[in-house]
Amino acid sequence: MPDGFGRYVGVFETAGVPRRVDNIDFSASLSGMPSDAVSAWATGTIGDLSAPAFFVRGARTNAGLRQVVLPVSDLKCSRRLWCDVLGFGLVSETSAMAELRFVSPVAAWRLELVLVASPPPKARSVLDAKGMACLSLLSSNIADDVPRVIGGGARLLTDIFAITINGRNMKVAILADMDGAFVELLQVGR
Repeated sequence: MPDGFGRYVGVFETAGVPRRVDNIDFSASLSGMPSDAVSAWATGTIGDLSAPAFFVRGARTNAGLRQVVLPVSDLKCSRRLWCDVLGFGLVSETSAMAELRFVSPVAAWRLELVLVASPPPKARSVLDAKGMACLSLLSSNIADDVPRVIGGGARLLTDIFAITINGRNMKVAILADMDGAFVELLQVGR
């Protein structure tokens, strides 16, 4: 993705017309993608955020977020982290991209992640970037999961810390993949 934006880019299905984008270069996210996937998406922004997004062309429903695209510099290493460590399943893979799916018993928590082979990012990721800067995953045992994710190639950016959100006690750790895309592990207190 262009510098200054989150590493993750949402693919939305909405019957509305996306806002036109002239000032965001999507070429980094689209390079290497199969032409049939790219031709199915229009580029635009998320509401008034001026954050980049893809939109399903010709959508007739407002299904919302359908997929998340993540440009990665090493497709095989990234796929191993997301599949072997973080629990996503491989749907399909080419030399240019890997389509992954996280299946959850809660339908709203299911996610399709598309890893796209891209050049390494030029800028460091920041949490307050416009758009999708972080992907959060629930953990049932964060103390066990953090070392496992580090062993899969991610690096720890914060120690595990406690926070209360909406009256719920949580433990949180923020990690980064090989290209600096943030992955947040959350354990909700019981």
